[in-house]
Amino acid sequence: MLASVSFASARARPIVLMNSLKRALPAPDWLDRMLARKPVKVIAVALAARMARTVWARHGSSTMANDGRWTLKRGRNKTRLDGGQAMQIAVPVYGYKSHIGADRRHRLIRTWPVTDAASYDGRALPELLDTSNTGAQVWADTAYRSRRNEKQIAAAGLVSKVHFRRGPGKPLPANRQKANAARSKVRSGIEHVLAGQKHRMDLFVRTIGIARAHTKIGIAKLAYSLRRYLYLETAAKTA
Repeated sequence: MLASVSFASARARPIVLMNSLKRALPAPDWLDRMLARKPVKVIAVALAARMARTVWARHGSSTMANDGRWTLKRGRNKTRLDGGQAMQIAVPVYGYKSHIGADRRHRLIRTWPVTDAASYDGRALPELLDTSNTGAQVWADTAYRSRRNEKQIAAAGLVSKVHFRRGPGKPLPANRQKANAARSKVRSGIEHVLAGQKHRMDLFVRTIGIARAHTKIGIAKLAYSLRRYLYLETAAKTA
């Protein structure tokens, strides 16, 4: 099972994405002019970058990780009771992203490359594949779905169980929706692995450089694996 999680080195003030802000609050003149020329997502990223530069200036580049990158963490789209779309919150985050591969049965971490926070999840797939694992299937969400990754999975002698992705402006066929639902029951196990590190350990990376960040994140994964191993040993003895 494959997944990724971001570990922050700095955070900027949350912002409301423009498609929600336009309806919820009176728009200033500069926002109207930008919306007339640029797409909504472009404006949201531009505002996030503006806030990022402010945080960078306040903290100073000497105290922030030089290998990290800014990214925009968006909240989930939610629908109000009246059927309209609720405001979507986005938080500019600076730091790193930890990609993990865990075995399906025991949920022990086997591979864990670290990249900057803005890195595309699918690029880390070659480092996540573990041919020594007795399981031959690769379970992952749509972020890891691409023709290149499918070829790499097949070349490694593994079977792809990566979620199907719908085409631009097209609905996902019913048979693939059913396949994704079945795969989600297995892939959801990786979320427990992520939660065990992200929330229980409350990891916040303040080191400088990706090498030190890799070490700190690696220690957190080692601590999780030890706790998981003790749980498995105890469960086996009491069964």
